[in-house]
Amino acid sequence: MARNRMVKPEFWSDERIGMLSHTARLLFIGMWNFADDEGKISANSVYLKSSIFPYDDIEIISSLEELESRLLICKYIANRSEFYFIYNFLKHQRIDRPNESRIPNPLIKDDNVRKFYFDLVDGICPDCGRELLLKESPTVPNSYESDNNFDWTTTLNGKDSRVLSIDHIQSLADGGNNHPLNLRAVCISCNKKKGKKTLKRQILLDDNSANSSRIVGDDSALKISKDKLSKNEDNKNEKATHPLQIFILNDLPTVSKLKDQLTENQAEKLASDFEDATIKEVLTAMENYKPLLTKYKSVNLTLRNWINIRNQRMNEKLIKEKKGNGEQNNTTVRKFAKGATSAKDINAGLDKAFGKDTVGAG
Repeated sequence: MARNRMVKPEFWSDERIGMLSHTARLLFIGMWNFADDEGKISANSVYLKSSIFPYDDIEIISSLEELESRLLICKYIANRSEFYFIYNFLKHQRIDRPNESRIPNPLIKDDNVRKFYFDLVDGICPDCGRELLLKESPTVPNSYESDNNFDWTTTLNGKDSRVLSIDHIQSLADGGNNHPLNLRAVCISCNKKKGKKTLKRQILLDDNSANSSRIVGDDSALKISKDKLSKNEDNKNEKATHPLQIFILNDLPTVSKLKDQLTENQAEKLASDFEDATIKEVLTAMENYKPLLTKYKSVNLTLRNWINIRNQRMNEKLIKEKKGNGEQNNTTVRKFAKGATSAKDINAGLDKAFGKDTVGAG
C-alpha cells in the first residue's frame, strides 16, 4: 500500500542525489511511497517497476544499482526473498503512527549487508581508526610459531583482529535487534572490547557524504529513530507520537510524571471510545488534582475511571432534571484506577472540576 511521504528541499541540492540519473532520482522517491514505515521494501524489480512507473516502458535495474552504489539502499536476503532497506529513511521521514514492519530485518552475516556497512565507514574502524578487512586473510598459517612475520590482525581469531564485525549499537542484551539503524561496522577487536554493553555514543551520518561516519560526545544519549530498536513498547520513556501523548507531555507536567504512562495503543483506544474534548477536560482535572501522584499510578486506568464517573454524573443530572429533581435510586459498580484507595479519592478531583451533584463516596 502506497503512503504519503515528505521530500525535503535539501534533497534537490544533495550532491549524492545530483550524481544520480533522472530515472534513479524518481525511482528513489517512489520507493519511499511504497516502502513500509521502517523503510523496507521488496527488491522485486518487476513489482517496483509496475508500482512506480506503471505507464513507462523503461528498465529500472540499472537505476537500482545506481542507488546501491551511492549507499542509499541496501539489498539483503531474508526468508528466501530479496528486500531493500532505505538506510536514512527514518532520519528524513516523520511517521506519526508507524505500523510494525512485516519484512524481516537483515542478517548480519549477509555479504551484501557486511559490504554496505564496510563502505559506509570507508573501510576504517570508527573506534580505533585502523583499516578494516572485509574478510580474513585467505592464507592463514597453522600456528603462530610457523610464521612469526605473519600479520595476525588479518585473521578472525588473531590478537587485535582488524577483520570486519557488525556491531549492535543497542546491544541484544539491552533489547536491540538487527534493524539497519542499530548496526555499524567495527573491527572484531573493538567489538570484543565493547562486549554486550550498549554504545553510549551517538553515531551521526554526514548529510553530505554517504561514506562518512563520525562518533561524537562520549556521554551523549544513544539516538535510535522511532524507538524501533526497543522491544518494550510500553516503556514510560517511549517517544510520544500520538496527539494525546504529546498533549500530556507538553501541557500536563504532573500527569506526565505518573509511573505508567499512556502508550500509543492505549491512546488510540481512548480516542475511539471517548470524544477528544472529554478526554482533555478530564486530563486537565487530573492535572489540577494535587494528590494525583500519591494516589494513582496509571494514566490510562485513572483517565478511563474518571471519564466514566464524569459521564455518570452528567447522566444522573439530566435524569434528575427531567424528573423534577426526584430521588434516583440506582447502584453503580465502579472499577477504580490502579492505586486508588477509595471512591473518595476519585471524587475529590472530579468535584473540583465538575461540581458535587448526586454521586457520593459509594
